[in-house]
Amino acid sequence: MLTKEVTIIDKIGLHLRPASVLVAIANQFESEIIVVRDNQEANLKSIISVMNLAVGCGEKIEIQVRGKDAKEALAKIEEVIANGFETEGLAGKKPKKMSEKLDIYSKNNKE
Repeated sequence: MLTKEVTIIDKIGLHLRPASVLVAIANQFESEIIVVRDNQEANLKSIISVMNLAVGCGEKIEIQVRGKDAKEALAKIEEVIANGFETEGLAGKKPKKMSEKLDIYSKNNKE
């Protein structure tokens, strides 16, 4: 089993959007992935389980990964958290801020 302690840096904490990003990433791997906060465990492949942890900004969580692709899974999850849950920048591109994404969305829907 691999473990890593990380700090949630999102201003609102691990709310729906970042939780859904982590769940989507976790579901790309075969390994079992557990998140632990204050001795409470959550399956990272379940949005309900993750949301029940109610992780706030600045709080530390432990990620536990077991399985044949554990190393890759842990590295990807750690990278997504370090990038503030922005997945666009993970392929070498600069990530867009959420405000920029919303501005593009609103412009496209006005036409």
